[in-house]
Amino acid sequence: MDPAPTTLFESYEQDFSILIQSIRNKLESDQQGEQRKAALRKVELELDDADDIVSQLEIEIQGIPQSIKPQYAHRSDRTRLLVGTEVLSDGSRRLGDSTRIALETEQQGADILRNLRGQREQIENSRDMLSTTNNSIDKASGTIKGMIRQMYKQRVILTCIGVFLVALVCIILYFKLFRH
Repeated sequence: MDPAPTTLFESYEQDFSILIQSIRNKLESDQQGEQRKAALRKVELELDDADDIVSQLEIEIQGIPQSIKPQYAHRSDRTRLLVGTEVLSDGSRRLGDSTRIALETEQQGADILRNLRGQREQIENSRDMLSTTNNSIDKASGTIKGMIRQMYKQRVILTCIGVFLVALVCIILYFKLFRH
């Protein structure tokens, strides 16, 4: 019995196990953003490699002698390997969903930041308008105070003129009536 077919089979099986563990580790990692995308691309490549290894296992099982073939056949059961591939595909799909959600969240965050920037500009414009209005009110207040002072001056002058005229009329009447 030639040990080469079984050794090669076991080597492929070990490579497959290592590859599956590597894929699981990448799928379970807590990477974010570009690192996560790169990990997903590596997982896709490793899934292709795993499929190639499954094909090689099927080829190698054909070269194993009939006497020991059953013990290797159950280890390379296609269904078991397909289940593993299906689990990995499901994990890949979930990672794709997570990536899509992360991108949507990033887009919503960008939209929120744009809204906040617009609101900040509105607040700054309102503050500038308020400052301009405040300056205008200060000028108007100064003008009104000046007008009030002018009004009081004119009242005093008119009152003085009125008193002067009344005094003048009284003096004229005095001289006309009593000094005549």
